[in-house]
Amino acid sequence: MGADTDHRWHDVAASALEWWADAGVDQLVEETAGGWIAPPVPAMAAAPAAPSAIPVSDSPLPGDWASYIAWRLGPDAPDAAWPGRVVPPSGPVDAEWLILSDVPEGEDVDGPLSSGAVGRLTDNILAAIGIDRATAHIATLAVKAPATGQIPAEQLPEFGRIAHHLLAISGARRVLVFGQATSRALFGINDRAERGRLRAVNHDARKLAVVATHAPRFMVERPRVKGEVWRDIQSLMRGLQ
Repeated sequence: MGADTDHRWHDVAASALEWWADAGVDQLVEETAGGWIAPPVPAMAAAPAAPSAIPVSDSPLPGDWASYIAWRLGPDAPDAAWPGRVVPPSGPVDAEWLILSDVPEGEDVDGPLSSGAVGRLTDNILAAIGIDRATAHIATLAVKAPATGQIPAEQLPEFGRIAHHLLAISGARRVLVFGQATSRALFGINDRAERGRLRAVNHDARKLAVVATHAPRFMVERPRVKGEVWRDIQSLMRGLQ
């Protein structure tokens, strides 16, 4: 004969509570205090996700050089509100060689890449190519140097759009791109293996040869990479021959 299963559950529960009361347990306790009689707190709305990047503008850029440079150095440019002094590009816009870096160097006074050890190294590079500052167009993505020394990553696509426009309205046939940030802005890649790769860029009927290599400031810090840079430049010199 099995056990009696005809229980009155409210009697069983009352008996259990009575047993705990006799044992001296007359309150419900936990490790942390709880507001058992407090009104429920309404659930907070989830915070909107932060945008992953500043959208690239679709506004047209000035088509002729005079209008473009007035806009680029004016109050509507993306870096106009940054603190610091504007460092404009230097050299003729119709030069065969366009030298493009990310930001002005330190105390540049005569144009981008002109100061200190970086400036001297840039002059040596140009001399090895057979040109100088008077015959090359030298420009930077940003015309001001950010306090961090780097363009914010989320703004690189917009500066890349401007750089592509510069290639289109310049007379350049060979473009030497200094630094990984500049390469990322132009080509949307973040792969060091892409350094030294010869690229062909077409603008209307004009074909440009483009090579990305180490920035002069990186060469100053690590002189051993100068051989790599020279091989990259030689590739660019042969590119359209």
